[in-house]
Amino acid sequence: MPQWIELFELFEETREPRFLAAAREGARAYAQYVWLAPRIPDGDVRVHEDGLAPAYRSGPRFPRIKAAAETVPAWRTSEMGLTSESAPTSKGARGIFLACYAPWMLRIATLTDDSFLHDIARSAIIGRYTSFPGYHLNTARNTAYEKPDFARRGKDELNSATSIHYNHIWPHIALVLDYLVTDAFAKSKGAVDFPGRYAEGYGYLQQKIYGDRPGRVYWTDGLYLWMPRGVVQLDQPELNYIVARGEDLVAVVLTNQSKQSVRAKMSFDSKRVAWRAGAERPSVEIWENNQHTGTLPLAADGRIDVAVGAEGISACVIRGATAQVEFQGELRRDAPPLPSGSVCELGWRGARAVAMSFGPGDLTSAYVYAPDLEREMTRCTLRWRQGGGEFRAATDVSFPFDFTVPVTGDGDVEWFLEVELRDGRKEKSPTGRVKLR
Repeated sequence: MPQWIELFELFEETREPRFLAAAREGARAYAQYVWLAPRIPDGDVRVHEDGLAPAYRSGPRFPRIKAAAETVPAWRTSEMGLTSESAPTSKGARGIFLACYAPWMLRIATLTDDSFLHDIARSAIIGRYTSFPGYHLNTARNTAYEKPDFARRGKDELNSATSIHYNHIWPHIALVLDYLVTDAFAKSKGAVDFPGRYAEGYGYLQQKIYGDRPGRVYWTDGLYLWMPRGVVQLDQPELNYIVARGEDLVAVVLTNQSKQSVRAKMSFDSKRVAWRAGAERPSVEIWENNQHTGTLPLAADGRIDVAVGAEGISACVIRGATAQVEFQGELRRDAPPLPSGSVCELGWRGARAVAMSFGPGDLTSAYVYAPDLEREMTRCTLRWRQGGGEFRAATDVSFPFDFTVPVTGDGDVEWFLEVELRDGRKEKSPTGRVKLR
């Protein structure tokens, strides 16, 4: 397929319409890989009739997942809108939950008014799961992966119904956050917009990641996404939300995935959001389906009644509210880039050290690891020092063999590894140096 995601990135950098047109054409070509047929039948299906989720792998090593029998709408068990992993694995991996293409399609659809791409993107994400669902949908029809406790099982039990790859969890988090932010962009017709950075993993893992630059919510600019767990509580789970913070304000953007309008009560974690002290009450600007519907004083208990139209969007901008940030307040956005020597390759068993600097104190560290792809190591000891003196030591006795080294100031970090192998041999690496300036 054309590299349509990269073409869209070119459009965002240059704003040249030809790149957006090319990205749309490429996305429509990619849609040939998406399950679009046979049509999902109307009505319901019965799943888990034997009290167990269908098996992808069998045998004593893979205990079946217990799942209560239930009758659900047929669309909930469908792979429509998802892709197979690839041609060779399409029989075994029918639908991949890690649908990284969805936010890109949704953004292109918004800018080109393409309902076809919009519907594919939505079908790939909405209504699929309530926690990490595993990698793929590949058994008889079932709903076990939808449940909030699906991922709270051992590896072998999960592998009876799907495939669990621990390296997929972070990309899946990025996918869901990207979709949340992009959905707000789409439903607001671009009036809610946060800039992202292109991040490529491996294979088809391509996502925008957010947070390093400010965006806007309707009239209000200079807002940073701020998504600590539990900062907002809603009594209606149908509503998705993103939260942003600014100078003396907090903004919440709510999107409704239901085909019915939803009313909800919204409250805030008092440890995360503080109200302005004094006689002047905080005010709440209300937006419903992209129309400013008024400004009201915040209720004494801090609760806000919100209404979000069918498949619509609403927003609340609370002025006089202060976000209680943690490490974000210490980030240095104007810090000079690290030098080329901030990455140190030893040329020995793949050992590598990388300096990471997000700000002063413990926001700067060196990350050291040995890949051990052949699983030969049983023990790994890191020895390091900064600015001379005695070497300090830390030991890891299980895979993955990695270390986070605190640093003080900007002096070089000198380091080497000592390992013990399964056959009893011991090895010592060359010495490397990580530069912080």
